[in-house]
This record gives sequence, structure tokens and C-alpha cells, in this order.
Amino acid sequence: MDKKTKILFGYRISNAECCTYGDDDGFLFEIYNDGTGIYNKYVVENVITKSRYFKVSDKTVTEINVVLDKYKNKIRLLSKNIDNGSDDGCFNIFQFRKKKINTLNIDEHEISSLANPVYYIKYHHVIMQENLIMKIFNEICSVLRKNHAIRLKLESVFIPP
Repeated sequence: MDKKTKILFGYRISNAECCTYGDDDGFLFEIYNDGTGIYNKYVVENVITKSRYFKVSDKTVTEINVVLDKYKNKIRLLSKNIDNGSDDGCFNIFQFRKKKINTLNIDEHEISSLANPVYYIKYHHVIMQENLIMKIFNEICSVLRKNHAIRLKLESVFIPP
């Protein structure tokens, strides 16, 4: 794969094996270095029911690169598999350039409002990683929304026609 077709940013949500809901196994959203993108909607067992290609501007690619460069050293230190104690629900898989991170039921934590101090103590490192991932994800989503009206969220995506 040449440099132009490498993944710049990717996100995949799918059901944990014990949480199969019939005809929905989430979606994949990827943007490549050359600005091309793909959206796939899945059913159980990763069977694609809908696929759509799209293009983002060079400006958007540059702005996503700025976000990724800003967090480059922190992204490098993120665990590849983040365990927050969840047993079921949704897998969230993020890709920031070459770094792929697998999580389960990722959440953005407001540290001051965590009701369970035992959880905070046990999962402090995980909470910090999840908050960083969500910060990067939200900044990239903001770029996509501002430049292309693409509304990417953890559970859904809207790409204008």
C-alpha cells in the first residue's frame, strides 16, 4: 500500500460477541492520506450491507494531520487494547495513522464527578487513556463537521449526499 492510501483516521464500532442484535453490527469510517474515505455498515459477522466512498478536502486532511501531530507522542504511548472492566456492549476501534486502539464501551470521564472512587483508583490509567482518545476523536469530528457537515459520533455517522 503506498503512502497516499494509508489510513489517516479510522473508527469502527461493532457489537461484543455476547451482544449480537440481529441486523446491526455497527459501522466503519475511514479517511486515507489522499482524502478518500469509506463508510461501511455491517450486519452480524462483518457482512457489509451498505458501502459508500466519499472525499474530503486537502484542507481537512491537513487539519486532521495537525490534530494527530499535536497528540503524536501521547498517541504513541496509548495501549493497543484498553480494558475498562466492561464485559459486554460495543467494541470501539480507533485508528490514528498506524496506531490502532481497541476498547470496549469507551466513555469520556469527568474526573470530578466519578461516583465510584474504587473504580477511579483501579482504572485511573484507563480513564486517562479513554479521555485522551475521546479528545482526539472529538477534535477530528469537529474538523469533519466544520468542513463537510459530516457528523461522526461514537454510535452513528451522517455523511451528506
